[in-house]
Amino acid sequence: MVRSVLALALASLALPGCGGGRPSPDAFRRVPRAELGTAGVVIEDVGGAFTITSDGSFETPFWSHDCPARATTDNYQLGYRLGARPVRVHHPSFPGVTIHGLLAFCMVHPNEHGPVSRSYALQVPDEYVYETEDGRVSVVYEPTSVGETYGDGWTEYPAWILWLSRRPLAGDR
Repeated sequence: MVRSVLALALASLALPGCGGGRPSPDAFRRVPRAELGTAGVVIEDVGGAFTITSDGSFETPFWSHDCPARATTDNYQLGYRLGARPVRVHHPSFPGVTIHGLLAFCMVHPNEHGPVSRSYALQVPDEYVYETEDGRVSVVYEPTSVGETYGDGWTEYPAWILWLSRRPLAGDR
């Protein structure tokens, strides 16, 4: 019995993804290109470092140090601490409305081999901006095919995350 438990423990350490834990941070890959697929949207870095428009693909302007494994409306401050950048989003469906955001370009898991491993596909659908009324935070992200099982189920790691609000978020002053 002890021998079989020891063998199982050693096997789980030898097989990545089978109980051996996440790969080292150095194994995650930077996606070199991105495209903003929502027509008319402009995303501007608060510090002026970049502007993203929907008129074609662009080089990824930065990568976060890390990203929350699960993107929620409550973890934008964690996203900021991990390297998300404050942005302003100009949306054609909301002219004259200032939409504050935090944008994170995440490095993707080494086992991700789908299209997101080659290019991020940003979207800012109207409904996510509608959800920012009355000071609420909305979050939109692109899932990857690699993830983790938590107590409440399977979650795919995000490729990028955009938290949105009509009030300033962390780092947006």
